[in-house]
Amino acid sequence: LRTLNEAAAPADGYDCPVCRNKAVVYFLDGPEERLVARECRCVPMRRCLRKMRESGLGDSLTKCTFQDFRAEEGWQKALLACAKAYAESPEGWLVMLGQPGCGKTHLCTAVCGELLRRGEELLYFSWRLESARIKSALPEAREELLRQYLNAPYLYIDDLFKTGRGPDGTVAPSAADLNLAFTLLSARYARQAPTILSSELSADALLRLDEAIGSRIVEMAGKNLCAVRNDKKRNYRLKGIRE
Repeated sequence: LRTLNEAAAPADGYDCPVCRNKAVVYFLDGPEERLVARECRCVPMRRCLRKMRESGLGDSLTKCTFQDFRAEEGWQKALLACAKAYAESPEGWLVMLGQPGCGKTHLCTAVCGELLRRGEELLYFSWRLESARIKSALPEAREELLRQYLNAPYLYIDDLFKTGRGPDGTVAPSAADLNLAFTLLSARYARQAPTILSSELSADALLRLDEAIGSRIVEMAGKNLCAVRNDKKRNYRLKGIRE
């Protein structure tokens, strides 16, 4: 038994001291001492890492931490404080909206990392990737795909409505996108299920797109709604080309 539990596998993005990266822990069960394998508590973290790799985010759970977030200006400090407070007491929804490149994804990912390290079960929903997969699936498969996100104890929806831009440069979700968002968010609203959400849209823009969706987001976020005004000076990705 000791030999089995001490055998190690490659870390693959997360080094677990409990199962030594095998994703299972072995123990003896019952009076007959049958050898049983139990899923390790690191499995939700590994699932989340896999989904992030599929979406192109790579191993961001290990790179995007609170310690690595540069909070030099007042608005950055406010974002960081909000994310940390939610991670400590994850009730309701954490919603980060606005300017691309301001650190929304970094902080939402840092919150997810904290939750997963505490053993919470969390699923990652990349809007661009998962919404396309769900919309293109057959009805029965679509229901099965949706069910896991509707029922997840914690859900992180990254870049809500990031599906492309219209001729005027604005985000232009389709009717199918709105229907999917309503199905997903209204179910989690009804269950009061903790949800982490980021979007480049403002609260006003979400309300204009669909008041039922926008009002649920605003209500469930409450004090945990952070909105960064559109200003290219707040896009850290453009720092290197500023004059």
